[in-house]
Amino acid sequence: MSDKLKHIKQTGFTTPDNYFNNLEDRVFEKMNVKSDLDSIINSGFNVPQDYFSTVEDSVFNKLNVEKEEVKVVPLFSKRNLLYFSGIAASVILMLSIFIKETDTISEELDYDLVAEYIMEQNVNSYEIASLLTTEELNTIDGEIMLDAFSNDDMELYLIDNANLEDIIEQ
Repeated sequence: MSDKLKHIKQTGFTTPDNYFNNLEDRVFEKMNVKSDLDSIINSGFNVPQDYFSTVEDSVFNKLNVEKEEVKVVPLFSKRNLLYFSGIAASVILMLSIFIKETDTISEELDYDLVAEYIMEQNVNSYEIASLLTTEELNTIDGEIMLDAFSNDDMELYLIDNANLEDIIEQ
């Protein structure tokens, strides 16, 4: 609190003496007095005579006015269609002549080559995971869980590698 406000003893707001003692009586007095609004005869808003009986006919007359025929120009005329089809055919012909077909077998990724590269370059799983999206990681995780941990494989692993005496003791 600032030093200036510490010494203020009065708020500055005052009400007349006995204001709340006779407030209720004054409010009821105002309620019983005839309102000034009741004495108003003319509200200031006027509607022409027979307006609501004739407005419907005038609206429908305006809606039924005949419109002029407008000449419609088609977007696709025969001439334009021939031009566009000729251009499309020439583009397809150029693409088929100048673009060589590539061998799809040579473009496929050799998985053994990738595995060898990962082993030689010491790429860890965190670096590979940073290249994948969350959805791809979840898909891979689900596939690994389904493929690697089937019941038969787990049973064979336990038979081959686990010491049954150690398992029984625990």
